[in-house]
Amino acid sequence: MRFWIWFNVVVTLLLFVVTGVFLVRRALREHRLTAELALYLATISLGWMEAVIDWGGFVYYSPDWPHYPTGWPIVRLIPILPLHIPLCYMWFFWGGATIGRALARRVVHRFPGVRFGAALVVSGLVVGFLFDVVVENFFIVVAGAWNYTQVWGPLALRRGTDTQWPIYMGFAMALTIAPLTYLLGARNDRGEDLVAVSVRSFGRWLAPRRAAVPAGTSLATAGVTTGESGPSIGSAGEGRPASRRRPHWWGYLLGWVVVVHLAYGVVTLPYAVLRWTGVQTTVGTVRPYPNGPAWYDDIVTKPDDPTVNTAPTAKSVADGVPEEDIPPKIG
Repeated sequence: MRFWIWFNVVVTLLLFVVTGVFLVRRALREHRLTAELALYLATISLGWMEAVIDWGGFVYYSPDWPHYPTGWPIVRLIPILPLHIPLCYMWFFWGGATIGRALARRVVHRFPGVRFGAALVVSGLVVGFLFDVVVENFFIVVAGAWNYTQVWGPLALRRGTDTQWPIYMGFAMALTIAPLTYLLGARNDRGEDLVAVSVRSFGRWLAPRRAAVPAGTSLATAGVTTGESGPSIGSAGEGRPASRRRPHWWGYLLGWVVVVHLAYGVVTLPYAVLRWTGVQTTVGTVRPYPNGPAWYDDIVTKPDDPTVNTAPTAKSVADGVPEEDIPPKIG
């Protein structure tokens, strides 16, 4: 278990650094904040939502993770929150949208009659669902890095066991990555992505600068139909898209932050509904804290319920967890 946990941490850090360096170098070379870099930075800002969102899904991370202090108010909702969680959002949402866009381009290249916008949405749905299925089930079943203490039985795999997985988590990721894929890949007839257009239209205070296109110069020669656009972050350079008003880079970045929060927040709101309605009644047990019973025991795993699966508790004893730190056995 610890091998896969630390493998995940190391790979996540490497992906974060390598991807960040690549995107920053490209942005500096093109003298603008690219859509890819803006989405990359915006997804990292989602890390604070982990405790709030997954509280509704009853996710429980292994105590072996390097984690934030369990006494922090928001962290107690999970309550073990891995340190690198904010970076994981990058390879889930930025990575999923980037892969989805690449897949959509291949589909349109192979089947020219397919509309690019539709290909982006469908590719985002497929990549998002498969991404979540593979990643979550690997780290639940093989790595034992986290589990779901309660799920809605009719829509769960391996329900009632310590490796149960709610299929609706995969649907949620698909519905989150699909709009991000579309916004990352779609361009208007001026070659601008839709977030930049929306930010520019939001108010003149976000886009006070104007770039004039010389009379008689076509949009193509001005460089606005290249399929790549973004607000300027430096001096003028060749191939920089021209438009009447370009949003400041910070306004553009803020626009992407709002987009990813809306996408993730709206799609995962049903987690709270499941929590409030109490339909997640299929229960599994979890490994306790190293220094005592898990905070969730009295709230989620219901140790006095005879239907609770006790196999993980027995496995914890076999793994050497002190028996006094194990919740009372059932039956």
